[in-house]
Order: sequence, then structure tokens, then C-alpha cells
Amino acid sequence: MKILFSIPYAPTFPVPDGLSGGHAIHTLKRGSDWGLRGVRKKLCHLWAGCRVGWSARRFDALVLCTVGIEAFVIGFLRRILCPATRVVVADILIPNESWLLRRVRRGLRGLDAFVCIRNGDMETLQAQFGVSSERCFFAPYPAPSSLPVSVERPEEEEPYLYSAGSAHRDWETLIAALRMLPYRAVISPGSPFRCTSDLPSHIRVLPPQPPESGRLWMAHAQAAVFSFEDTRLPSGPLVLLDAMVMAKPIVATRVNGTRDYLVHGETGLLVAPRDPVAMASAIRRVMEENGLARRLGVAAREVARTRFTAADFVGALIEACEGPCREEGRREPFLSARG
Repeated sequence: MKILFSIPYAPTFPVPDGLSGGHAIHTLKRGSDWGLRGVRKKLCHLWAGCRVGWSARRFDALVLCTVGIEAFVIGFLRRILCPATRVVVADILIPNESWLLRRVRRGLRGLDAFVCIRNGDMETLQAQFGVSSERCFFAPYPAPSSLPVSVERPEEEEPYLYSAGSAHRDWETLIAALRMLPYRAVISPGSPFRCTSDLPSHIRVLPPQPPESGRLWMAHAQAAVFSFEDTRLPSGPLVLLDAMVMAKPIVATRVNGTRDYLVHGETGLLVAPRDPVAMASAIRRVMEENGLARRLGVAAREVARTRFTAADFVGALIEACEGPCREEGRREPFLSARG
């Protein structure tokens, strides 16, 4: 089987290019949308979807990795772009715009299978978009196998907490929790930040960091904390997996982007959404209880390295490609619906 993997400009896991498991795999990087806004950004994704779909007509299967608009474009134009190609979407980015949600259901009918990295995404696809359960499967996103972290320390002398990211972060709750605590904190919001007024001196706000710099700050932090909004929209778990590989004790909100990856009390501490008191209490535990912090970090790293692997994830995607085309009927699901 000839399989085309459409991957982001900066992929976060290795995809084999060449022969793998008897399949001929080819990768196609999509262009970067860095710096684009509004209509220009949407046109960039529309063009990428058309380009990828047209390229896929020479392949037996197409895997769309971490996509939003591109998936809907290919679904709508399936009969024109690649009618005989099986299309699998891995980590679909569900749009936030309510007007768009009403128009994408037909596009999703043109796609064959959805491999979701969060169980909540499967529930959303089924409940809001009418995607059948037979087309939805769960596979954990892979943790990075290695992190190119410099030995140079950031310009922080005291031990500190670290938090970063942009997708549906609840910075207000995190800031409220940090105000109750004496610990130094370094945060790097990836989008406009509204909580900068009257911040205490022990909270430092960094501008958006490229992945390498963010991982450097993470590597030297005493603990990692992630506060999320409770939403059906995709959020996490990439930064979360970085922290797990680095054996950091983690405090996180129990939401769609975290509950499939952390087990409370075993690989991290999970707290309820919008509860700064509970978050402050959990942060205090990982900062002051050295035995707990060490145990959580070691267990998180072991799980990331053994259960969340690139080989398993790519294998799940290839298995999804081996399913029948829509016109040929369906076989039994090949991945557990609950992981």
C-alpha cells in the first residue's frame, strides 16, 4: 500500500519515509502559517488542503496529521481531489467559530476514519457532527523520544514553576492560585495575555517562546503546572508530554486534554477546572513534598517512554489506512474506543 502522510511544517514525532511494515510511505510537509492572520491565514490552509488532496490521488491512503481547515476542504472536494484514496485524519482541530460548525458536517462525511488523541474529541465528533462510532478511534499522541535541551540555564536563580501554551489555557485561575503562594513562577502565554495588571513580583511573564527555548525553561523548572479551560475544543497534550519526558512533577486541570495522559496521584496531580484554591494546594504539595514530587516525575517519564511512543502511534495510523474504503463497507474497529 502507498500511504501519503501530510504532516505539519514542524512535526513533533518522526514519520518513517520509505518502506515500513510492507507499505511505501511518503511524507509531505505543509507550509507554515506563522505570522498570518485572518483571511490570509484561512487562504493558506485552503490552498494546503487542495494541494494535499490533489497529491493524494496517486496514493492508496492519505493520513492528515494535526489538521483543521485542510480536513474539511478535502472532505468537501473528495470526489474531485482523490476519490479512490482512503482518508484518515489524526488529531483533528475542531473549529471554534459557531457559524463554521454548522457547515462542516457534510465535509466530515467525506472522510473515512478519525484517530483522536483525546477521548473527548471522539465524543464531540459523534455527538455534534454525527460521525459514527465505527469511524472514531483513540490512540495516545507520542511523547518526544529526545529533547534537544541546552545545558545553559535560563536567567533565573531561584527554583521556579513553569507554565506555557496558548490553546484554551485558563491563565486567570493559574494567576489566582499563584497569588496565594510564595513560589517563583515563570509563565509563557502563547497568545495575548490579559492578566498582566498588578502581578506580584514572583510571577514572571515571558513572550511566546519557540519550542527549543520553552523546553529549556521547562528543563530547569522544579515543577510544571497547566491550567486549562473545560472545553470540547482541542487543547494539549504536547507541552504536557514534554514535561512528562523530563520527569517533572505536574499539576494540571482535569479536562479533555489531560485526563487521557495523567493519572491523579500516580503520574501527576489533577484538579477541578476553575478552582484556584485546589490548584494552589496541589502546587504547594509538589513544591514542598520532595518524595511525592520525585515519585510523580519518575512515573510520568516511565509512562511517556513506554506507553506514548511514536512507533505505536504511527502503527495505529497505518492500521487505520488498512481499513476498507467507504464504498466497500466497514470492518470491526481496530483500536479500543477507550484506549
